[in-house]
Amino acid sequence: MKNDQNWFITAFLVFCILGILFLFFKRDYDFDKNVDTQEMMSLTVYIQDKEIAYISDCGATKKAVYEIPKTLGVADASLKILFDGELARYGTYKSLKIEDGIAKVLIARKFISLASCESAHLMSVITDTLTQYESVRSVELQDENGKIEF
Repeated sequence: MKNDQNWFITAFLVFCILGILFLFFKRDYDFDKNVDTQEMMSLTVYIQDKEIAYISDCGATKKAVYEIPKTLGVADASLKILFDGELARYGTYKSLKIEDGIAKVLIARKFISLASCESAHLMSVITDTLTQYESVRSVELQDENGKIEF
């Protein structure tokens, strides 16, 4: 009889400990939350304003807002968006380095030379997008050979 009581008391204590542990860990985990959901943020980039570019100024830009997963690398994310869409024909975005207020954008370019309207488009979109950030005052476009001059 005593063994049955000891077994019952032991089982009861184990059950209580497991219940307490479950309640402790449950408060830190939201079972209703979808674990695949990421926090999103709005990111502004500048794209060519084609209406104005067609009439007078190839370098005219306008804002475009994208919803992306939250990131601290907003300048890098901005360039990825631009080179995946608006600027894809000019090259492939490789990296960004900001030194003393100068954003050095490294690309693998697809062009040998550009018409003045194309170079105005490329540089205005990148410059307007990056200079919206406090740490950037100017932009330099580079390839594997160094600075790209237009």
